[in-house]
Amino acid sequence: MKSYRSKSRMALLILLLVGFVTLSVAGTVLAAITIDVWSEFSTDPRRSAIGDLVNEFNAANPDIKVVHHPYENVAYITVMRTAVAAGKLPDIFMTGGSADTALYAKTGVLFDLTDWYNDHKDLYMPGYEDSISHKGKIYALPWDGLVGNLIFYNPEIMDELGIDPDLIEYWDEYLTALGKVKTAGYIPQAFANGGVGWLGGHFFNYLSMRYVPLDDVRKLVTNEGVDYLHPGFIEAAEVFVDLKDRGYLSPGVVSDARAIARGKFVAGEAGFWQEGSWALGYLKEDAPADFKYDFMVFPKFKGAAGSQTVVTSANGDNWSVATSSKNKAEALKFLEFIAQAENAKKYVAKTRSLSLISGALTQENATKELLKVVEVLETHPEKFDWISNIISPELRDGAYWPGVQGLLSGQLTPRELCEFINESYHELMPDWLS
Repeated sequence: MKSYRSKSRMALLILLLVGFVTLSVAGTVLAAITIDVWSEFSTDPRRSAIGDLVNEFNAANPDIKVVHHPYENVAYITVMRTAVAAGKLPDIFMTGGSADTALYAKTGVLFDLTDWYNDHKDLYMPGYEDSISHKGKIYALPWDGLVGNLIFYNPEIMDELGIDPDLIEYWDEYLTALGKVKTAGYIPQAFANGGVGWLGGHFFNYLSMRYVPLDDVRKLVTNEGVDYLHPGFIEAAEVFVDLKDRGYLSPGVVSDARAIARGKFVAGEAGFWQEGSWALGYLKEDAPADFKYDFMVFPKFKGAAGSQTVVTSANGDNWSVATSSKNKAEALKFLEFIAQAENAKKYVAKTRSLSLISGALTQENATKELLKVVEVLETHPEKFDWISNIISPELRDGAYWPGVQGLLSGQLTPRELCEFINESYHELMPDWLS
């Protein structure tokens, strides 16, 4: 009898143990791994567009729960700085262009994505490695992009004056067109550099890329023997001053806000207007319904030593993975999911953004203007970030942008501009790169 009872108790104990193990395993299966994602997508359509992809991923992967935390862009900077200082970052977070990549990479908070990117690079539009790298390693994955060196024009004014922008390839041809526009009584090129002066800094950048060889620009931003006294920067500044002295820029170029120059353009008062691909959104909001516009790529310069085909383009938004994440494989699974063309297409359909995912932009989900930007990128394989995105922020804010403003106001000559920037360059860049 005792033997029977012992066996019964043993059998019951085994059943209880099996049940406990089964429940434990089931509990493990049911407890999804949480992946926290921080972004600046705090408003629609981007907030809901990325939210749709999060929901779709979670439904297809019940063992992973992605949670999106959107922040307003100014607040996001504070949130990120606090998180970096405290060592409490989410699994995935949004970074900007080259400056963000370098800044965060130096702190050690970015996971090295080099191997993963090399295995998945076909998912992304080529040519953006510079914007997501630091010291030869890749720390971010492209998402949305920007193209800077575009020049918008009014087709009706062009037709009126017999100007064919498709035939404007070189700077001297552009100057001829601007002269015709001025003679006809229009503003030749609407342009405003009021405020902090970043638009003027960008324009100086576009000119500089035409006059300074790309290899020398790379040496400049890495402090390897090239500085702002390079003859190409001085020549670029001379061209900028010449454009202003000819009366080809808006009369209020130094003081006007961006919106004023844009307003002149959409009111039909200017033949040309210089901004980047981000301007498409403003034109959609500000221009009258019947207003027509188009754009061309920044002209080339005959005999200039820089690249005549490089496009100033960078990632406006990237995704990075935190070194501290305990769930890197799951985080990368989500990033691979949203980088699939069929998923990125859904995002573009809602946001009309310049996606850097290969195949994301199609005639079904993008405007003709956005597709033309894609064509520019596809026909100009050489791309480089804005220099101001790569140099020290203190150098940019304290010398580069104010210096260009001084050039346009007549306070600095082209050489004095470069000397002014160069002094701060040698003071600030070594520490920035260390």
